Amino acid sequence: MARLILFFLLVAAVAIALASVMMAMRSAGQVVSATTKELTSMPDAFRNVAYILLVILMVGVCAGWLGAA
Repeated sequence: MARLILFFLLVAAVAIALASVMMAMRSAGQVVSATTKELTSMPDAFRNVAYILLVILMVGVCAGWLGAA
């Protein structure tokens, strides 16, 4: 049980760190996308990382690694 709580604390710390990085990126100004030449609120690198993390999360849930057992 203690390992589970520590794992959730680690996940929360990573989420807070990512949120602070995203806030710093937003406060630096909007970024012009290289492909569409439009203003975007998220750089392409962060968008790709978020997409990859979403796919990993979906695989984890479907495989039974995450979620109710």
